[in-house]
Amino acid sequence: MRQVLAGVLGLTQPWTGHLNVAGAGFALASAGSWGAYILLTQRVGAQLDGLQGLALSLSTAALVTAPFGALAVMRGVTPVVAAQGLGLAVLVPLLPFTLEMLALRRIPVAAFGTLMALEPAIATTRNASHPPPRLGTAAAARMCHVARAVARMTSLRHPRA
Repeated sequence: MRQVLAGVLGLTQPWTGHLNVAGAGFALASAGSWGAYILLTQRVGAQLDGLQGLALSLSTAALVTAPFGALAVMRGVTPVVAAQGLGLAVLVPLLPFTLEMLALRRIPVAAFGTLMALEPAIATTRNASHPPPRLGTAAAARMCHVARAVARMTSLRHPRA
């Protein structure tokens, strides 16, 4: 855990500027939400056949968030924006959530959590060749340090038989 904390501190460098307490609070709330999401997705995926749980959760999310998008639609969405929104609907929640639910049916929650912890590293590495932002060597090393520490923590908790 100390290695993870050291890597995160190295990446965020809180000593170089002013800490935005609201931003830190949102980040911690997001982390807690991701943890709950992983556990609930595994549980729902184990209890329902096929993609029923995903269909139920996405339908509920659509109903809850529809009022917030209704105002924008009433102001006149162009066909291009509507097509982009349709593409986002498939790429953002549908495809990743489907793959995650299928993965959680096949691998332990701890292994899945480790792989989820690697997502920012993968995204940053993928975006490193498309400026901005540029990934510096020090930031890349710190990111690898965090990913390695998370993987090590998971392997210590769940050793192979």
